[in-house]
Amino acid sequence: MGQCTATPQGAAHTDLDSCESACCGYAPTIKEGSYIGCFTELHVTVDCTQGPDPGRDLNGTVDGKGCRDSDTNTPESCNSYCAGYKYYGVQDSNYCFCGNAYARGGNTEAPLSDCNMACTGNPDQMCGADFHNSVYARGSCKPQ
Repeated sequence: MGQCTATPQGAAHTDLDSCESACCGYAPTIKEGSYIGCFTELHVTVDCTQGPDPGRDLNGTVDGKGCRDSDTNTPESCNSYCAGYKYYGVQDSNYCFCGNAYARGGNTEAPLSDCNMACTGNPDQMCGADFHNSVYARGSCKPQ
């Protein structure tokens, strides 16, 4: 079995499945839907009809769209929407983004208190904030 090391701080978290060891140095305690943290989003243009958007932190596409804008957005609905990706993030109450990496291109972890906007689908849950993603894992590995 090969050896893997944790991703250096400030580097994008990506391709965790390429490591042969359990979770590339990450805690293998992740179950689908596990919260990773609040992360900045430096790319400020949102157009869910376009895709992919290489400048966005979570830059995957679903059905040719770079994100989902929903008045029923929750982490759970975003998880379902992002099937096939390793990570998903909710932002600005109503947006859902998918990707196989996060904390890319200068986007960094922010205090949990920065992700303080209620979800449009459930006001008891937080769905990021302006230019901040609440990032979740879809059953992969989590930084320790």
